[in-house]
Amino acid sequence: MKCSMDKKERAKNAESLPLTSGFKQIDPKQNNANNIPNKTGICLICLRKQAQLPDIGKEVEMEEYDGLRVIYIGISSRLKKRYKDHFKSNNLNKSTLRKSLIAILLNEKIKDEIALSQWMKDNLLFFYKLKEDPEEDKRDLIKIYNPPLNLDDNDNPCNKDFRKEVSRRRKIIDELGNH
Repeated sequence: MKCSMDKKERAKNAESLPLTSGFKQIDPKQNNANNIPNKTGICLICLRKQAQLPDIGKEVEMEEYDGLRVIYIGISSRLKKRYKDHFKSNNLNKSTLRKSLIAILLNEKIKDEIALSQWMKDNLLFFYKLKEDPEEDKRDLIKIYNPPLNLDDNDNPCNKDFRKEVSRRRKIIDELGNH
């Protein structure tokens, strides 16, 4: 399913909103997570310029923030801790992002948390902004960017089949983990 508005027009509209400005970038390859305050805020996870999500047989369209495709939006009362939950090994149960990524990366020979963490460092960038009450902003940003790995809070029909397939794969992994 194609999204209705032209991609460049959507990106231009999004970048003109105060809601979408003021994010700071953290590059997981540079280990600069100490620059992230342990305060309440919102984060965007984007693919690096040349990075791709693996093909899982379902079409996926991604909106861009600062020229990078947004795959996930989250909030936290402790942003530094949340960053570590996402990007450090052995945190599969603390990060829905990690669960979704491992579910779609199994075909790419990413079968353990160490390999997943390395894939994330090589392919993703983390953006954050402090915000006292980020819940409403999260909902609005999900509407703007339609991130394909926000499975529960995203009711946009674009990427619906992709999100369903990721959910199906996650359930299989959860069932295997419970046996």
